Amino acid sequence: MEDKEFREQYKKEFDAICASDGLKSAVKNLKPQKPRKVVTPFKATIGTVAAAIMIFAAVSDYSFEKDTSGVISEKVVSTPLPETEFVIVEKKPEGKTTESPQTTQKPVKANEAVIPPSVNVAEDSKTVQTQSPEINEADTGIMPLNEDGPAPRMIGGDEYVAPTVGKWTLEQYYEYLGVNISQKIPGQYTGSDTFEFEIGTDGIPLDDTAVLNFITANGTTLRVTVSKHVLFDSAVSGTVSEAGNGYNAYKISGGVYYNIYAVNTTKDALTQIISSL
Repeated sequence: MEDKEFREQYKKEFDAICASDGLKSAVKNLKPQKPRKVVTPFKATIGTVAAAIMIFAAVSDYSFEKDTSGVISEKVVSTPLPETEFVIVEKKPEGKTTESPQTTQKPVKANEAVIPPSVNVAEDSKTVQTQSPEINEADTGIMPLNEDGPAPRMIGGDEYVAPTVGKWTLEQYYEYLGVNISQKIPGQYTGSDTFEFEIGTDGIPLDDTAVLNFITANGTTLRVTVSKHVLFDSAVSGTVSEAGNGYNAYKISGGVYYNIYAVNTTKDALTQIISSL
């Protein structure tokens, strides 16, 4: 059979098919339906997990309700701290057999301050005093000072008068030494023109040490320490030794002690200076 004949025969067969009156009525009265819901992969996953949990609960006989059958009930109990009591007990004096009653204060709470009993300081100071031995100044030979100044002191029964301060000029000092040192030392005197000494009742300085400074034409600096009192051992008199950047020289002449420190000079030149004293 050719295609043309097949199509004609196919058309006749289907044209002969007619819908019944009931089908036509149902099609005409058909109502529009809601669109089908589309299940997303996320919702499908959640549903799968929920189904797995429910299956596990059903197989293992697991209940989602809280089981309180084995829980012991707990209750927090706050216990208050006991009150602290402070009791002051008097110490029984040694040597006494009678017992003194104990003094008990009112119990004090831990958060309260303890207030000691009042003490009469004036009465206690009368009964308890620190005894110190009196010092008799007459035994030590020292007389008390008066308001006007130092008073005479008694030492061994002889009256002692405090020394006075005297100011001497350079010429007066040379007169006391018995030698004009400025004429013995080469160079120009650059020291002080006056000196202060503590003068005793005999008119002699208690400490007559003085420092005299000189400078020579060639730049030598001399510091001469002079005294009639002992300044050094007599065995070193006439010697010269190195000291720092200069030399130290020692000489005793006419009862006067000379200690010379020289800078910017030679040992031989300093030896010649002390030889002229």
